[in-house]
Amino acid sequence: MPAASCPAATVRRFVLAVRFLTRLPMPGPDIGHEELGKAAAYFPMVGLVVGAPVAAAAAAVASLWGDPLLGGAAAVVANAVITGGLHLDGLMDTCDGLFGGHTRERALEIMRDPRVGSFGVLGGGTAILVRSLLSAGSGTAIPWQGILLAPVVGRCALVWTVASFPYARPEGTGKAFSGATGGAQWGVAAAWAAALCAAVAGVPGLAWLGAGWLVAAGVGWGIRRRLGGLTGDSYGAVTEVAEWVALAAAGLVPGAGCPLGAALNARL
Repeated sequence: MPAASCPAATVRRFVLAVRFLTRLPMPGPDIGHEELGKAAAYFPMVGLVVGAPVAAAAAAVASLWGDPLLGGAAAVVANAVITGGLHLDGLMDTCDGLFGGHTRERALEIMRDPRVGSFGVLGGGTAILVRSLLSAGSGTAIPWQGILLAPVVGRCALVWTVASFPYARPEGTGKAFSGATGGAQWGVAAAWAAALCAAVAGVPGLAWLGAGWLVAAGVGWGIRRRLGGLTGDSYGAVTEVAEWVALAAAGLVPGAGCPLGAALNARL
């Protein structure tokens, strides 16, 4: 019965996406690369699953201590706990490879090394500082809508990057995932991301999404030029940067007073 199987497949792929992108306990079998590629269409929805508790944590801490900077720090900690630092780890490995390897082959070799080098530590520290400051906003009011939507923007950029750039290595788990993720998944992911951003923040939310995508495209193009393609670590780096851009854009261009966004602001 196709009509019944379609919703079931949607739920299954959404659950797979949550399991892959977060540390949230979700039951299910091992994730296959082809099925994960199809689940990529729902990555932006997982971004909302991540963003909601992160925004709530920032709100609770900022309200309790009356300091948006502490709220921004809480947002960073909550994000790391929920995602397991998945994308931050990719950013750190990418920094090690790009800045520590003088040739393409050496850079890819460094990125395979599970140990973190000096460039990775520097990149990770910078990422934590930047995210904390951007999540704190102006220092007087936390950009709640931006905190909520930044993971949506980041994961939309992730799907586009996987679908648009070749994989840098001839083999590996990321190669299979990349091959199973295409324009169809990107189209659905973009539609979900646009709908969520518009519902929460109106036209400014769409601007945040566009800004994150543009910068992610530039970062992806630069990495491809350097390595001949992207890797799983590179996907994490692109996701992190796109989230920073969304947070920065939310601080510069506040979200509109859409019903959902207004309700969010009223409660937070």
